[in-house]
Amino acid sequence: MDTIKLLLVGCGNVGKSFIKLLSSIEMDEEIGFVGIIDRKLGSFISNVPIAAKEIYKFLLSGYTFEDFVPSKGTILRDLTFDSIVDKVNMDVMIEATTTNYNDGEPAITYIKKAFEKGAHVITANKGPVGFAYNSLKDVAREKNLEFKFESTVMSGTPLFSLIKYSLKGCKIERLRGVLNGTSNFIFSKMEEDKIEFEDALKLAKEKGYTEKDYSIDLKGIDAKLKTVILANVVMGGWLKIGDIPDVSLEGIDLNKIEKGLEENRRYKLVSDIKKDGDKILGDISLELIDNTDPLYSVSLNYNKVVIYTDILGKIIVGGPGSGPDETAYGIISDLLEIIRGINGE
Repeated sequence: MDTIKLLLVGCGNVGKSFIKLLSSIEMDEEIGFVGIIDRKLGSFISNVPIAAKEIYKFLLSGYTFEDFVPSKGTILRDLTFDSIVDKVNMDVMIEATTTNYNDGEPAITYIKKAFEKGAHVITANKGPVGFAYNSLKDVAREKNLEFKFESTVMSGTPLFSLIKYSLKGCKIERLRGVLNGTSNFIFSKMEEDKIEFEDALKLAKEKGYTEKDYSIDLKGIDAKLKTVILANVVMGGWLKIGDIPDVSLEGIDLNKIEKGLEENRRYKLVSDIKKDGDKILGDISLELIDNTDPLYSVSLNYNKVVIYTDILGKIIVGGPGSGPDETAYGIISDLLEIIRGINGE
Protein backbone atom coordinates (compact mmCIF):
# COMPACT_ATOMS: atom_id res chain seq x y z
CA MET A 1 0.00 0.00 0.00
CA ASP A 2 1.25 3.49 -0.86
CA THR A 3 1.74 5.89 2.05
CA ILE A 4 -1.29 8.12 2.68
CA LYS A 5 -0.04 11.67 2.18
CA LEU A 6 -1.39 14.36 4.53
CA LEU A 7 -1.44 18.15 4.35
CA LEU A 8 -2.17 19.75 7.74
CA VAL A 9 -3.59 23.28 7.67
CA GLY A 10 -3.40 24.75 11.17
CA CYS A 11 -0.84 23.54 13.70
CA GLY A 12 -2.17 25.11 16.89
CA ASN A 13 -3.23 23.13 19.95
CA VAL A 14 -5.48 20.78 17.98
CA GLY A 15 -3.01 20.31 15.12
CA LYS A 16 -0.17 19.53 17.54
CA SER A 17 -2.37 17.09 19.46
CA PHE A 18 -3.26 15.39 16.18
CA ILE A 19 0.43 14.94 15.31
CA LYS A 20 1.10 13.66 18.83
CA LEU A 21 -1.73 11.10 18.71
CA LEU A 22 -0.82 10.00 15.20
CA SER A 23 2.78 9.47 16.30
CA SER A 24 1.58 7.13 19.06
CA ILE A 25 -0.08 4.64 16.73
CA GLU A 26 2.02 2.23 14.69
CA MET A 27 1.27 3.55 11.21
CA ASP A 28 4.53 5.29 10.28
CA GLU A 29 4.80 3.41 7.02
CA GLU A 30 1.17 4.00 6.12
CA ILE A 31 0.68 7.72 6.85
CA GLY A 32 3.01 10.69 6.38
CA PHE A 33 2.94 14.49 6.14
CA VAL A 34 3.78 16.14 2.83
CA GLY A 35 3.10 19.61 4.21
CA ILE A 36 2.07 21.72 7.18
CA ILE A 37 0.73 25.27 7.09
CA ASP A 38 0.50 27.41 10.21
CA ARG A 39 0.23 31.16 10.75
CA LYS A 40 2.71 31.17 13.66
CA LEU A 41 4.99 28.21 12.96
CA GLY A 42 5.34 28.81 9.24
CA SER A 43 4.88 26.28 6.46
CA PHE A 44 6.65 23.67 4.40
CA ILE A 45 5.93 21.03 1.80
CA SER A 46 7.96 17.90 1.17
CA ASN A 47 8.42 15.71 -1.89
CA VAL A 48 8.28 12.59 0.33
CA PRO A 49 5.95 11.79 3.28
CA ILE A 50 7.44 12.55 6.71
CA ALA A 51 6.45 10.41 9.69
CA ALA A 52 4.38 11.94 12.49
CA LYS A 53 6.99 10.84 15.05
CA GLU A 54 9.68 12.90 13.35
CA ILE A 55 7.51 16.02 13.19
CA TYR A 56 6.29 15.63 16.77
CA LYS A 57 9.88 15.30 18.03
CA PHE A 58 10.76 18.51 16.18
CA LEU A 59 7.75 20.38 17.61
CA LEU A 60 8.94 19.53 21.12
CA SER A 61 12.05 21.60 20.41
CA GLY A 62 10.01 24.79 20.29
CA TYR A 63 11.44 25.92 16.94
CA THR A 64 9.44 27.03 13.90
CA PHE A 65 9.39 25.22 10.57
CA GLU A 66 12.05 27.65 9.32
CA ASP A 67 14.47 25.38 11.19
CA PHE A 68 12.96 22.03 10.24
CA VAL A 69 15.31 19.74 8.32
CA PRO A 70 13.71 16.32 7.68
CA SER A 71 15.69 13.10 7.62
CA LYS A 72 14.84 12.53 3.96
CA GLY A 73 13.47 14.35 0.97
CA THR A 74 13.47 17.97 -0.16
CA ILE A 75 11.29 20.66 1.32
CA LEU A 76 10.04 24.08 0.20
CA ARG A 77 9.18 26.77 2.75
CA ASP A 78 7.14 29.94 3.17
CA LEU A 79 4.69 29.35 0.33
CA THR A 80 1.17 30.77 0.12
CA PHE A 81 -1.75 28.41 0.60
CA ASP A 82 -2.59 28.52 -3.11
CA SER A 83 0.95 27.71 -4.19
CA ILE A 84 1.16 24.89 -1.63
CA VAL A 85 -2.04 23.32 -2.92
CA ASP A 86 -0.81 23.66 -6.50
CA LYS A 87 2.52 21.99 -5.75
CA VAL A 88 1.76 19.40 -3.06
CA ASN A 89 0.87 15.80 -3.82
CA MET A 90 -1.68 14.97 -1.09
CA ASP A 91 -4.37 12.38 -0.47
CA VAL A 92 -6.04 14.01 2.56
CA MET A 93 -6.15 17.59 3.83
CA ILE A 94 -6.61 18.03 7.58
CA GLU A 95 -8.12 21.47 8.21
CA ALA A 96 -7.66 22.58 11.83
CA THR A 97 -7.67 26.37 11.72
CA THR A 98 -9.58 28.60 14.13
CA THR A 99 -13.33 28.93 13.56
CA ASN A 100 -14.54 32.16 11.97
CA TYR A 101 -18.02 32.63 13.44
CA ASN A 102 -18.93 35.31 10.89
CA ASP A 103 -18.73 33.40 7.61
CA GLY A 104 -16.50 30.32 8.01
CA GLU A 105 -13.71 31.71 5.82
CA PRO A 106 -10.96 31.18 4.80
CA ALA A 107 -11.46 27.52 5.75
CA ILE A 108 -14.34 27.09 3.27
CA THR A 109 -12.07 28.22 0.43
CA TYR A 110 -9.27 25.94 1.66
CA ILE A 111 -11.60 22.94 1.56
CA LYS A 112 -12.93 23.77 -1.91
CA LYS A 113 -9.38 24.01 -3.26
CA ALA A 114 -8.49 20.66 -1.69
CA PHE A 115 -11.50 19.06 -3.39
CA GLU A 116 -10.43 20.63 -6.70
CA LYS A 117 -7.03 19.01 -6.16
CA GLY A 118 -8.72 15.62 -5.67
CA ALA A 119 -8.02 15.30 -1.93
CA HIS A 120 -10.31 14.03 0.79
CA VAL A 121 -10.93 16.54 3.59
CA ILE A 122 -11.23 16.29 7.36
CA THR A 123 -12.04 19.44 9.33
CA ALA A 124 -12.21 20.12 13.05
CA ASN A 125 -13.40 23.63 12.24
CA LYS A 126 -17.09 24.38 12.85
CA GLY A 127 -17.14 27.23 10.33
CA PRO A 128 -17.14 25.32 7.02
CA VAL A 129 -19.74 22.79 8.23
CA GLY A 130 -21.92 25.44 9.89
CA PHE A 131 -21.88 27.92 7.00
CA ALA A 132 -21.42 25.76 3.88
CA TYR A 133 -22.16 22.10 4.64
CA ASN A 134 -24.65 21.48 1.86
CA SER A 135 -22.53 23.04 -0.89
CA LEU A 136 -19.31 21.38 0.29
CA LYS A 137 -21.08 18.02 0.60
CA ASP A 138 -22.29 18.32 -2.98
CA VAL A 139 -18.79 19.10 -4.31
CA ALA A 140 -17.31 16.14 -2.40
CA ARG A 141 -20.00 13.80 -3.69
CA GLU A 142 -19.56 15.02 -7.27
CA LYS A 143 -15.83 14.31 -7.09
CA ASN A 144 -16.25 11.02 -5.16
CA LEU A 145 -14.30 12.38 -2.20
CA GLU A 146 -14.84 12.16 1.56
CA PHE A 147 -15.77 15.18 3.68
CA LYS A 148 -15.39 14.34 7.39
CA PHE A 149 -16.00 16.50 10.47
CA GLU A 150 -16.55 14.31 13.55
CA SER A 151 -14.73 16.79 15.80
CA THR A 152 -16.97 19.78 15.05
CA VAL A 153 -19.65 18.74 17.56
CA MET A 154 -18.82 16.99 20.87
CA SER A 155 -15.09 16.91 19.96
CA GLY A 156 -14.00 13.28 19.59
CA THR A 157 -17.22 11.71 20.93
CA PRO A 158 -18.51 9.65 17.97
CA LEU A 159 -21.87 11.32 17.40
CA PHE A 160 -21.94 11.56 13.59
CA SER A 161 -20.47 8.09 13.03
CA LEU A 162 -22.95 6.57 15.50
CA ILE A 163 -25.88 8.12 13.66
CA LYS A 164 -24.49 7.31 10.20
CA TYR A 165 -23.59 3.69 10.81
CA SER A 166 -25.34 2.37 13.93
CA LEU A 167 -28.69 4.13 13.43
CA LYS A 168 -28.83 3.72 9.67
CA GLY A 169 -32.28 2.08 9.72
CA CYS A 170 -33.85 4.68 12.01
CA LYS A 171 -35.44 8.01 11.24
CA ILE A 172 -34.11 10.80 13.43
CA GLU A 173 -37.12 12.79 14.58
CA ARG A 174 -35.49 15.17 17.05
CA LEU A 175 -32.12 16.07 18.59
CA ARG A 176 -31.90 17.78 21.96
CA GLY A 177 -28.67 18.38 23.80
CA VAL A 178 -26.11 20.37 25.72
CA LEU A 179 -23.51 21.23 23.09
CA ASN A 180 -21.49 24.02 24.68
CA GLY A 181 -19.04 22.70 27.26
CA THR A 182 -18.08 26.17 28.49
CA SER A 183 -21.56 27.13 29.71
CA ASN A 184 -22.01 23.72 31.30
CA PHE A 185 -18.65 23.99 33.07
CA ILE A 186 -19.54 27.43 34.42
CA PHE A 187 -22.89 26.31 35.83
CA SER A 188 -21.36 23.12 37.25
CA LYS A 189 -18.58 25.01 39.07
CA MET A 190 -21.08 27.52 40.43
CA GLU A 191 -23.02 24.58 41.89
CA GLU A 192 -20.03 22.61 43.20
CA ASP A 193 -17.82 25.43 44.53
CA LYS A 194 -20.56 27.92 45.48
CA ILE A 195 -18.94 30.66 43.41
CA GLU A 196 -20.33 33.46 41.28
CA PHE A 197 -20.55 33.46 37.48
CA GLU A 198 -17.43 35.60 36.91
CA ASP A 199 -15.29 33.33 39.10
CA ALA A 200 -16.49 30.22 37.28
CA LEU A 201 -15.83 31.93 33.93
CA LYS A 202 -12.29 32.71 35.10
CA LEU A 203 -11.74 28.99 35.86
CA ALA A 204 -13.06 28.05 32.41
CA LYS A 205 -10.60 30.48 30.79
CA GLU A 206 -7.70 29.08 32.83
CA LYS A 207 -8.50 25.54 31.71
CA GLY A 208 -8.73 26.59 28.07
CA TYR A 209 -12.40 25.68 27.71
CA THR A 210 -13.55 29.07 26.42
CA GLU A 211 -13.14 30.43 22.93
CA LYS A 212 -10.43 33.09 22.63
CA ASP A 213 -13.29 35.57 22.39
CA TYR A 214 -15.32 34.12 25.23
CA SER A 215 -18.40 36.17 24.29
CA ILE A 216 -18.89 33.48 21.62
CA ASP A 217 -19.71 31.09 24.47
CA LEU A 218 -21.59 33.56 26.67
CA LYS A 219 -23.86 34.75 23.85
CA GLY A 220 -24.62 31.22 22.71
CA ILE A 221 -22.92 31.66 19.32
CA ASP A 222 -20.92 28.43 19.62
CA ALA A 223 -24.08 26.52 20.57
CA LYS A 224 -25.98 28.12 17.69
CA LEU A 225 -23.39 27.05 15.11
CA LYS A 226 -23.32 23.49 16.47
CA THR A 227 -27.13 23.43 16.37
CA VAL A 228 -27.02 24.47 12.71
CA ILE A 229 -24.48 21.73 11.98
CA LEU A 230 -26.63 19.00 13.54
CA ALA A 231 -29.79 20.30 11.87
CA ASN A 232 -28.24 20.32 8.41
CA VAL A 233 -26.00 17.24 8.62
CA VAL A 234 -28.23 14.84 10.55
CA MET A 235 -31.71 16.03 9.67
CA GLY A 236 -31.22 17.39 6.16
CA GLY A 237 -32.00 21.00 7.00
CA TRP A 238 -30.91 24.26 5.41
CA LEU A 239 -30.57 26.33 8.57
CA LYS A 240 -28.38 29.39 8.90
CA ILE A 241 -26.95 30.71 12.15
CA GLY A 242 -29.15 33.79 11.79
CA ASP A 243 -32.27 31.59 11.94
CA ILE A 244 -31.59 30.85 15.62
CA PRO A 245 -32.29 33.55 18.24
CA ASP A 246 -29.54 34.86 20.52
CA VAL A 247 -29.25 33.73 24.13
CA SER A 248 -27.21 35.32 26.90
CA LEU A 249 -25.83 33.41 29.86
CA GLU A 250 -25.10 36.53 31.85
CA GLY A 251 -27.57 37.29 34.60
CA ILE A 252 -27.39 33.81 36.11
CA ASP A 253 -25.97 34.35 39.58
CA LEU A 254 -25.23 32.00 42.46
CA ASN A 255 -28.55 32.79 44.12
CA LYS A 256 -30.46 31.56 41.04
CA ILE A 257 -28.27 28.44 40.80
CA GLU A 258 -28.86 27.52 44.45
CA LYS A 259 -32.59 28.21 44.27
CA GLY A 260 -32.82 25.87 41.27
CA LEU A 261 -30.93 23.12 43.12
CA GLU A 262 -33.34 23.38 46.04
CA GLU A 263 -36.08 22.44 43.55
CA ASN A 264 -33.93 19.66 41.96
CA ARG A 265 -33.44 21.78 38.85
CA ARG A 266 -30.36 22.98 37.00
CA TYR A 267 -29.60 25.61 34.38
CA LYS A 268 -28.54 24.23 31.01
CA LEU A 269 -27.98 25.82 27.61
CA VAL A 270 -30.09 23.48 25.50
CA SER A 271 -30.09 23.01 21.73
CA ASP A 272 -33.28 21.59 20.22
CA ILE A 273 -33.77 20.48 16.63
CA LYS A 274 -37.02 19.03 15.36
CA LYS A 275 -39.23 18.61 12.32
CA ASP A 276 -42.23 20.81 11.58
CA GLY A 277 -43.83 19.29 8.52
CA ASP A 278 -41.22 19.59 5.76
CA LYS A 279 -39.19 22.12 7.72
CA ILE A 280 -36.29 21.54 10.11
CA LEU A 281 -36.31 23.97 13.02
CA GLY A 282 -33.47 24.72 15.40
CA ASP A 283 -33.43 26.61 18.66
CA ILE A 284 -31.23 27.21 21.71
CA SER A 285 -32.52 28.30 25.09
CA LEU A 286 -31.37 28.70 28.66
CA GLU A 287 -33.54 26.20 30.52
CA LEU A 288 -34.04 25.31 34.16
CA ILE A 289 -34.53 21.55 33.79
CA ASP A 290 -35.57 19.06 36.47
CA ASN A 291 -33.84 15.85 37.56
CA THR A 292 -36.02 13.64 35.35
CA ASP A 293 -34.49 15.21 32.22
CA PRO A 294 -31.64 13.17 30.59
CA LEU A 295 -29.63 16.40 30.30
CA TYR A 296 -29.78 17.10 34.05
CA SER A 297 -26.75 14.94 34.85
CA VAL A 298 -24.27 16.27 32.27
CA SER A 299 -21.50 18.03 34.20
CA LEU A 300 -18.43 20.21 33.76
CA ASN A 301 -17.25 20.54 30.13
CA TYR A 302 -19.09 17.44 28.96
CA ASN A 303 -21.75 17.40 26.25
CA LYS A 304 -24.78 15.18 25.87
CA VAL A 305 -27.27 14.67 23.05
CA VAL A 306 -30.59 12.86 23.17
CA ILE A 307 -31.42 11.33 19.78
CA TYR A 308 -35.14 10.68 19.28
CA THR A 309 -35.70 7.86 16.77
CA ASP A 310 -38.79 6.22 15.29
CA ILE A 311 -37.73 2.63 16.13
CA LEU A 312 -35.41 2.69 19.14
CA GLY A 313 -36.92 5.62 20.96
CA LYS A 314 -34.36 7.78 22.78
CA ILE A 315 -30.62 7.16 22.34
CA ILE A 316 -28.37 9.19 24.64
CA VAL A 317 -24.78 10.03 23.69
CA GLY A 318 -22.42 11.82 26.08
CA GLY A 319 -18.75 12.65 26.25
CA PRO A 320 -16.14 15.43 26.42
CA GLY A 321 -17.21 18.57 24.60
CA SER A 322 -13.84 20.30 24.41
CA GLY A 323 -10.09 19.81 24.63
CA PRO A 324 -7.35 19.51 21.99
CA ASP A 325 -6.68 15.80 22.59
CA GLU A 326 -10.39 14.95 22.37
CA THR A 327 -10.76 17.01 19.20
CA ALA A 328 -7.65 15.43 17.70
CA TYR A 329 -9.06 11.97 18.40
CA GLY A 330 -12.07 12.85 16.25
CA ILE A 331 -9.69 13.72 13.40
CA ILE A 332 -7.86 10.41 13.87
CA SER A 333 -11.10 8.43 13.72
CA ASP A 334 -12.13 10.25 10.52
CA LEU A 335 -8.71 9.62 8.99
CA LEU A 336 -8.76 5.90 9.78
CA GLU A 337 -12.19 5.64 8.18
CA ILE A 338 -10.95 7.34 5.02
CA ILE A 339 -7.94 5.01 4.91
CA ARG A 340 -10.24 1.98 5.20
CA GLY A 341 -12.17 3.33 2.21
CA ILE A 342 -9.01 3.92 0.19
CA ASN A 343 -7.90 0.37 0.96
CA GLY A 344 -11.30 -0.99 -0.05
CA GLU A 345 -12.05 -2.40 3.40
